[in-house]
Amino acid sequence: MRRLLSSCLILLLAQPLAAQRQITVYDLDSKKPLRAVRVWTNTNYSDTTDYLGHCLIPQKFDTLVVSKPGYLPSRIPYNKVTDTIPLLSNYNRLDEVVVYGEDKSKKLNEDIKGWTYQDPTEYALQHPVQGFNPFGLAFFLVQKASKLFLHKHRKAPAAITEDPILKAYKDTQEELKAQGRK
Repeated sequence: MRRLLSSCLILLLAQPLAAQRQITVYDLDSKKPLRAVRVWTNTNYSDTTDYLGHCLIPQKFDTLVVSKPGYLPSRIPYNKVTDTIPLLSNYNRLDEVVVYGEDKSKKLNEDIKGWTYQDPTEYALQHPVQGFNPFGLAFFLVQKASKLFLHKHRKAPAAITEDPILKAYKDTQEELKAQGRK
C-alpha cells in the first residue's frame, strides 16, 4: 500500500513538470547563453533564465515574449517556439545624447559671464569659514598695511591742465620771443 501511495505521489508531482518545457536563450552574436532574461507568455506566466540560459515555459500559450536590457525584445508565436531562442544585441539605439552649442554673440557671452561672476566679499559672507585662519589674517593685515603705506607716501601726480604738445609749442614760442626772433 505504501508503494502504491508513494508512486501516486511521485506521478502527481511530476504532472506539472510534464506540462512545461525547457528553453535556452542565447546571444546571437557570441552564441553564449544569457542569464537574467525575462520570459513571459500571454497567459501571465513569467520566468527568468538561470546562469545557463535555461527556463521553463508552459505547454499552452499563444505568444512568448523574451526580453533583456541591451537586446531587442522578441515576440514569438507558439508554433514558432523552439528549444533555443536567440536574442540580437541592440546596437542601433542611442543610450544618451550630448548636445553642445556655441553662440558667437558678444552680448550673450557677457551676460553669461555676469551670471557666473560672484563678488569675493559676497562669497565670503555667504560661505563663512569656521574657526580661526591665521594665514587669512596675515594676508589681510599685509594688504591693509600696503594700502596705508602707498596712501601716505604716494605723491600726487602733477596736475595736467593742458595738452603736452600744445605746452611744448607755447614754450618754444616763448623762447623764440625771448631771443627776439619772432
